[in-house]
Amino acid sequence: KGLHRLHFDGKRLIETVAPKDLNRVRGTIRSIVEDPNSNIWLGSETDGLFRLHIPSQHVEHYTYNRSKKGLIHYSIRKLLIGRNKRLLIGTQDGISVFHPELGTFDNYQNDTQDPHSLSQNSVYSLYEDEQESLWVGTYFGGINLAYAVETSFHTLTTNSSPTSIPHNVIRPILEDSKRTLWFGTEAGGVFSLDSTFRHMRTFPNPTRGFVGSRSNFVKILYLDRRERLWVGSSGGGLYLLDKNTGQYQAASLGVDTLQIRNSNILALYQDRKDRYWVCGEGYNKVLSFSETRGTDRTPAVIARALANQAVVQLTEGSDGSLWILTTTTLFNYQIDTGVLRRYLQIAAPAQQKTIHIYNSNVTFERLLAVILHQLGVGQAGDT
Repeated sequence: KGLHRLHFDGKRLIETVAPKDLNRVRGTIRSIVEDPNSNIWLGSETDGLFRLHIPSQHVEHYTYNRSKKGLIHYSIRKLLIGRNKRLLIGTQDGISVFHPELGTFDNYQNDTQDPHSLSQNSVYSLYEDEQESLWVGTYFGGINLAYAVETSFHTLTTNSSPTSIPHNVIRPILEDSKRTLWFGTEAGGVFSLDSTFRHMRTFPNPTRGFVGSRSNFVKILYLDRRERLWVGSSGGGLYLLDKNTGQYQAASLGVDTLQIRNSNILALYQDRKDRYWVCGEGYNKVLSFSETRGTDRTPAVIARALANQAVVQLTEGSDGSLWILTTTTLFNYQIDTGVLRRYLQIAAPAQQKTIHIYNSNVTFERLLAVILHQLGVGQAGDT
């Protein structure tokens, strides 16, 4: 309910509540990015795009709009700040590119009459390489590549020639310092493409988690400062992948190894002190570890705040802090000072109310427009 700020004074949590403007943020938040202008952008699974301006604590809401220059779909899976400062938005029904200075969106979807359109509208991942080419991972549509000087897409799938890929559901995408691109798939493990986009290597994971789960369902890929590739899998845990030999090594995290290796790994982050932070589904805390010091105890302030929370994403703030996104809340943890702040508290299902209204003289579109106007996120008369 609004913005919550938590300050840990060493003995207790002190909480203050800020303006109610943040009540406008709704739905499960699936992606978060920070731009150079102190804005946090949040992609909701059900309610479109939100912009949180940190200094003013003001929230702006962009919802699905049928116009050609509106947000293409309300269900957002991935956000990316491009090198030209545009906001790229991957949704369940295509891609929107937002121009903040104009307040408009350019939209891209599959066109069955155009072989160079997006191959599949359901977008899982977005990545912009050093050449400002956009790589799009889709659900059973393979990889889509748009070069910086073009708006058309080139597609790589399991059936493409001369380069075919091991699986058509593409999740994480990243690039190393040698301009090799790395991709994680839903059932084909990891594969790479060199800078010519023609030479591919596959890296299936032959190991299984302690509960027998297959490890070729890749949730995350992460390059640390030594250019080592970490692979987080679904039900198979966390691994280091040797990029030369293709060998996987399971992460050893002391007493927490069993729990981590049975988890669906959701996020990994290396802070400026070379400490790693990892979280997994079913593993109800954010664990920090160092390869030299071993596993650290989760800071008490984080452990308390994340009780009964499901962590979705970890990311680094411009000040070196740790942003922790859960399905209902956004936290900021100042690693050096130990101060934790909570943003965007979303009402639990028990606190949400459903009202059933019947009036034969009122269309659904008209009723929705009035509701949005009352909430301050639309204009009366819009449909």
